[in-house]
Amino acid sequence: LRTSLRDDVRALLTLTSTTAVLVTHDQEEALSFADQVSVMRDGRIVQSAPPDEIYSRPLDLEVARFVGRLIELPGSAQAGNATTALGRVALNDRSITGDVVVAIRPEQVELSADVSGSGVVGSITFFGHDHLIEILLPDGSTVRSRRNGTPTLRPGQAVSVSITGPVAAFATR
Repeated sequence: LRTSLRDDVRALLTLTSTTAVLVTHDQEEALSFADQVSVMRDGRIVQSAPPDEIYSRPLDLEVARFVGRLIELPGSAQAGNATTALGRVALNDRSITGDVVVAIRPEQVELSADVSGSGVVGSITFFGHDHLIEILLPDGSTVRSRRNGTPTLRPGQAVSVSITGPVAAFATR
């Protein structure tokens, strides 16, 4: 009912060209409902942008964490790329250099069955419309991949891990 009502209200606001302000702590609601999202911290707006920009190009690590699941990996950035436990990844911000925390969304983690792959499937959580796969990496860290549909991989299976699209990175202090 909540989702249906939200869709009806959004349609009515669009039809009547009415501006509205929705205050919520529900990130999914904010991202799916709004044309513009403002993230506040300590009573101040820290980022205001369209939902897709807030999600894919957060201004800081706290915003990145707040708006969705996140994989945080240490890395070293140079020339628009960062070297991480997953190899080289492209960065949204080509100007960042030095030690960074790379912020990867689980849906950016691509997996393929590969007997010589560096990752091993740890666990799979099935949600019906999608599933979350935990991958164990050689350095002992784990990453999660969110995939649509029915799982085709199995726990214990070796996989190659790659990242699609550029990711956010934030300088470490």
